[in-house]
Amino acid sequence: MPAFNEAESIPELVRRTRAAVDGLGAYELIIVDDGSTDGSWSVIECTAAECPEVVGLRLQRNFGQHPAVSAGFAAARGAVIVTLDADLQNPPEEIPKLVARLGSDCDVASGWRQFRHDSASRTLPSRVINFVVAKLTGVRLHDYGCMLRAYKREVVEQVQACPEVNKFITALVSWLGVRIVEVPVEHHERAAGRSRYGYWRLIRMNIDLLTGFSTGTLQVVSIAGVIVSALGLGAGAFLGLWRVFHGSGPLGMMSFFAILLFLGGVQLAAIGIVGEYVGRIHLQAQGRPYYIVGESTQEGSTTSGHEP
Repeated sequence: MPAFNEAESIPELVRRTRAAVDGLGAYELIIVDDGSTDGSWSVIECTAAECPEVVGLRLQRNFGQHPAVSAGFAAARGAVIVTLDADLQNPPEEIPKLVARLGSDCDVASGWRQFRHDSASRTLPSRVINFVVAKLTGVRLHDYGCMLRAYKREVVEQVQACPEVNKFITALVSWLGVRIVEVPVEHHERAAGRSRYGYWRLIRMNIDLLTGFSTGTLQVVSIAGVIVSALGLGAGAFLGLWRVFHGSGPLGMMSFFAILLFLGGVQLAAIGIVGEYVGRIHLQAQGRPYYIVGESTQEGSTTSGHEP
């Protein structure tokens, strides 16, 4: 359970999750504090001292949701691993339903929030992400953004074996080709605090998806370059013929500036897209840890996130 500034939600999260999974056999609850600044780590430490099933990990800074999930994956010991946000929008009571769905025909039981209690500013960008991921991975799911998922251990091990930086775990799992089944789950309003997913973060996520799972954007830029060149060649031929037959070219400085700005925009966009790919290569070559665990409530836990 990745948590960022969720001090108000953690006690209720632990209470409800323990009650939900108590009948499933042996379990552990791993809460990963992703560099919180509101005292979440103190709450996690107190909870772990009272409940032996709770394991707390504190990352040295805010690495992001997916690095926090990877830290939890590395520490998890179960045959089935469930991911759950700490804000209680996805109720822990749905966990047994997901675990029961796993079987010979299902490696990942993915939550599907059919009726979301989010504003249009959250649901519309999510639909864009669902469309992009489905196109890139070839796996069509209704809800890629739902963190409530149950994984067989071998799937988690395959995810952890992928060495790239900027992982988008839900898309990566689909790319692996494992058997995913969607399970309808409830979705509630946020219990406390506020969402950290703004438009800028969602835009960044879409860029990471496009550059992390496909080279199609480079092909689009190449095609756009050919089209713009052909338009330029055609415009040049048109102006030459006009001058031959009419003695002067068409006037209009505003049209000239519009065309100039369009061409400049295409060039800048192309440079930016290429830069995204170069930037990913740069980050990969640096070989820095995906996450760093600063503290743990359990001795001998992983302290760095160098992926295999």
